[in-house]
Amino acid sequence: MPSSLLYKYCSPCGIRLLKDMRLKLADPRELNDVHEYKFTMDAECAYKDFVRNKHNASYVIGFRRNLKDLGVRFPMTSTETAQRLLELGREDFMRIFNSFSDSFMKKFHGGLLSQTLVLCLSRNKNDPLMWSHYCDSYKGFVVAFDLSKPPFSNLPRKLPVKYVNDPPKIKYGFSTLPTTNVTFDTIRCKDDCWRYENEERYFFDKKTSSTYCGFDESINMYYLSISNNCIH
Repeated sequence: MPSSLLYKYCSPCGIRLLKDMRLKLADPRELNDVHEYKFTMDAECAYKDFVRNKHNASYVIGFRRNLKDLGVRFPMTSTETAQRLLELGREDFMRIFNSFSDSFMKKFHGGLLSQTLVLCLSRNKNDPLMWSHYCDSYKGFVVAFDLSKPPFSNLPRKLPVKYVNDPPKIKYGFSTLPTTNVTFDTIRCKDDCWRYENEERYFFDKKTSSTYCGFDESINMYYLSISNNCIH
């Protein structure tokens, strides 16, 4: 059996997947765990970054630009900002940082996430919990897809889900906002209680993708399992 197989567990309502030969892509903001895509900005890391760099002119410029881009109120000129930074104590810094974190989270959810679609598949071939939770208590079916062949082999970014006990922390200061790669790394994290899903995700740009990913039954569909012990 190919090592490149991934599995889609479906309820009986998912029969359209077989009729239409296409997989529906999900809005990542509407997945079944309301705690997904939550992360924190590392305040201690940011404060150390601030103490190290507050005398640096480029840091001051980045500090002011990022706060402005995120809509955080800091209405000062660059010169005033530089002077204010030198006088900023830990308590005031943390207050501003909290506003920065909240604003960045809102921008992230309204920006990157709103422009992304996701395809969720499992590496588990025949998992009882998956059959129970996603196949309407064994009433549905599981499809095995060979991801080594087109169109799947040509799909964009693939990331295995990373299971964690705590929300991930982004270690960035004010002068540099997290990059797309960093935020994608955080949104592949799920609570450890979901580890049994053994999930992999494909992320699509909504601007260049439809809400479905088509496949060829003769090329991609390795087998169809319609019950826990019946494989065709």
